[in-house]
Amino acid sequence: MRKERAYWLLQLVGWSLYSILQFLIFSFDGQPIDGPLLIGEGLQLIANILLTHGFRYVIIRFRWLDFSIAKLIGLLILGVLILCGMGAFIWTLIVLIQNGADVFCYGIASHYLPNKTNQNTRIFVGSYNFHLT
Repeated sequence: MRKERAYWLLQLVGWSLYSILQFLIFSFDGQPIDGPLLIGEGLQLIANILLTHGFRYVIIRFRWLDFSIAKLIGLLILGVLILCGMGAFIWTLIVLIQNGADVFCYGIASHYLPNKTNQNTRIFVGSYNFHLT
């Protein structure tokens, strides 16, 4: 089997097994396996493949394998942390797109403006509830 074909096969099998594990965790937790969950997991599967493929591209493009082991370990740790952050951000976007989000904002503002009545400061208080879809 050619290297490239093996690479893509392992990407698909690995991330598919991860998705199956996610489904098992959701089902043990009592969540129904429904359309939105399938769509979300499918999008996450695609995102994970793209992220790890992009990471592979960076490793090859910048010749990380030519670095010393100490530098390589540091770069790999940094790269994995960045990938985790990007993956979490993408998953958050998927959840927000599917479910929306309830946002509550509370604010106090003061405004100073000298005037003849010596009531120079005005205070504004407000709260807002939003549902983002």
